[in-house]
Amino acid sequence: MIDTISMSDNKQNQEHIQIPYSTPRWLLQMLPWVNAKNDVYRIKQVKHLYEEPKIIIPTDKKIGNPDDYYFLSDLLKCLPLFEHIPDELMQELLKGIYKKITKVGEVIIKQGEIGKEFYIITEGQFKAIIDEEDGNKKVIKTLAEGDYFGEMALLEATPRQATITATTKGSVLVLKKESFDNAISNQNLRDELLKVVRIRKNELESLQNKHEDLALITAQNSEGIVVPNVSIKYTEQKEITLNCIKTIVGVNADDMDTRLEQKLRVAIENIEEKEEWEIINNRDFGLLANVDQSMVIDAKSELPTPDMFDAMLGMVWKKPTCFLAHPKTIAAFEKECNHNNLQLEAISVLGQKFLSWRGIALIPSDKLKISPNGFSNVLLMRIGEDSQGVIGLYKENISSDYKPKAPLPPSLAIQSTGINDRSITGFLVTKYFSVAVLVPDSLAVLKNVKVG
Repeated sequence: MIDTISMSDNKQNQEHIQIPYSTPRWLLQMLPWVNAKNDVYRIKQVKHLYEEPKIIIPTDKKIGNPDDYYFLSDLLKCLPLFEHIPDELMQELLKGIYKKITKVGEVIIKQGEIGKEFYIITEGQFKAIIDEEDGNKKVIKTLAEGDYFGEMALLEATPRQATITATTKGSVLVLKKESFDNAISNQNLRDELLKVVRIRKNELESLQNKHEDLALITAQNSEGIVVPNVSIKYTEQKEITLNCIKTIVGVNADDMDTRLEQKLRVAIENIEEKEEWEIINNRDFGLLANVDQSMVIDAKSELPTPDMFDAMLGMVWKKPTCFLAHPKTIAAFEKECNHNNLQLEAISVLGQKFLSWRGIALIPSDKLKISPNGFSNVLLMRIGEDSQGVIGLYKENISSDYKPKAPLPPSLAIQSTGINDRSITGFLVTKYFSVAVLVPDSLAVLKNVKVG
């Protein structure tokens, strides 16, 4: 697209400024823009309504003998503590496991004692109790089949954080620290296990201290079923700071009235083209750099096919908004659809007609680069803050020394830098912006797709 800007000067000569690199910049128009107060936008993602991982005990085979290694090994690997242990070490570890029958009211571990065993519940119900500073006892968690406790004792000589008491008859699998130490001698592996233990320790402290984080979720068809304690977990808080693009427009003082508006318009076009490129390609905050690994599909240098686009829709399935691709990639996809006797329908978005796949618009952008070998990427996104999608960030209420005749884009300011010794008046043009992916499943990428 060629943008034509017409300005008329005092000499009644009409000039047309041609900007052949200007594009519609559909992405900037599609994104909802949110004000980042104090130049920072903070995201605190809820990981999930989190129930501690459980070992799933097969209903047709209750554990009676720990010598049943062939499936006990798989059960242990369901737990974060053991999932990365090599098979040969796992076999050594299992040799130290034995079964213990528990009675109603039996204290399995006691708060404050130095622990030397790790437990996995195979039958029955238990409760975790802590002694508070005022002398009261508080039940912080109810445990049942598949839960585990005491793993801190395997790697750290620390006191027990809570008392575990049996509320029904049951049984537990027990692993002693000595057996664990004999099996796990690799220091690097121990360091990795220690990280898992510390995470669990922090979660226990959260249960003790942050009552407002607790939520109870259960589904049952009869009374008397244990209601699980579910704690809302968060990933680390992410802060996105605004970035800025700057340029200085210089105008001869004698020619300011006739040239300034034109030069500012050209500068703003440059800035907005650069802004869209950065939103897609910036290695720090750009969309391509912030796609979660679970949301990546590798086309393996093949042409884009309907199956590939369907696979993306299977990942961004909650209100997907649009595909974003290079125009040549869209053309290659349309060709593949025609080859399979499939016709892409046109839909109206932003007052324009775009091709679509399953009702989702195919938005063109030449900022999705094509490699020298002819490969590119395709993005699929959900947009909007309310939809927990992708949003643009800007800064409002920016003061400007100069206001051109045409309205300035949001988050853009023009400041005078004065006149230099060559009688050139300078104007600093600044645009503040960024982009945020609010949750991982709002953005997917089809990478290494062949354009043709």
